[in-house]
Order: sequence, then structure tokens, then C-alpha cells
Amino acid sequence: MSKELTKATSGFLRKFLKDQQDIRQGNAWCNREPQTWMDAAKHIMEPTTSIECFLRKHRHYGIKRNAYYDLKRDMLKDPECTAIRAIWADELASVQFQGIDNLRQTQEKYSEMLETGQVSINAKEMAFQVKSMMGIHDMHSKLTGNNVQIHRVEHVGQEDYEAKMAELRARIETKKAEAIDVD
Repeated sequence: MSKELTKATSGFLRKFLKDQQDIRQGNAWCNREPQTWMDAAKHIMEPTTSIECFLRKHRHYGIKRNAYYDLKRDMLKDPECTAIRAIWADELASVQFQGIDNLRQTQEKYSEMLETGQVSINAKEMAFQVKSMMGIHDMHSKLTGNNVQIHRVEHVGQEDYEAKMAELRARIETKKAEAIDVD
């Protein structure tokens, strides 16, 4: 990542630590273990591993999952944190675009090798291609929002409920009548 962004991130973290120390006087985590607090805050900004790996690595400090998530909640409320995370996302998008370009070049060379017979398709090769395409599809779905499900909940009043029940009863009676006519 860029040096400017790294400076902005570390500057934000130092300022946020100082603010938290001022707010949370006494034996708070940010006062008791400022370096550990800072490590957790940096992990929240730039998660290089899962939270489980982070907590396991720092278990000798006694960081609890709740404390980590409390810190994350407090950080993400800060507008400056949101702005920095958006910049990180932009930089990661640039890396993804480069990866897509490299993937296109690789696919083009692979297609040429298939046409000339340098590569033959076997089950292992086919599985690899399918897995690659699934990864691309997953990335596309995440970028376009196609992987999002929307659940709509509507409040139904008593009148609506009674009308719907009457409609369903009428349909049931119609089905019964049709079944009788068929016999």
C-alpha cells in the first residue's frame, strides 16, 4: 500500500488511541496495554488474518473477543476511520484490476496452448478451470451485488388477514369443486 495511506492510518490510530485514553480514564485496555490496543486497532484497519488467528497470536495479552469487537465498533463510528477504509478499498480495487488483466493474459495463453495441443484437458485440469471460473463468478457477484438477498417483511393488518383468508378459502373450495367434477 502507499506510504501516504500508511501514514494516514497510523496517524489516525495514534489520535484515536489518545482520544480513547482521555475518554476511558483508569484501568481501561487502552491505558493498561496501549501497544496491544494499537495492534488490535491496526488489525481492524488492515485485517491480514482472521480474528481467530489474531486472538491466538496475542493470547498472552489476554485480549477477549468482546473487547476486540467493542474496539471495532468504536473505531467504525469515527468518520475519519470510514474515509481511510474507503481509501484502502480503492487501493485494493486497483490491485484487483491488475489481477483481472493478468488473468485475461493467462487465459489467452492457455487457450492458445489448448489449440496447439500443448495442453490436454484431463479431469484435474478441468477441475482447476471450473474452480477458477467459480472464483471469478464469486468475485463478480460480490462486486455487482448479485450475491445479496433481500428479505421483505410486511405488516399485515387484521382486515388484510381476513381478506386473504377468505380468498384462500375460496380457492380451496374451487379446487374441491374441480376435483369433484373430474370424477
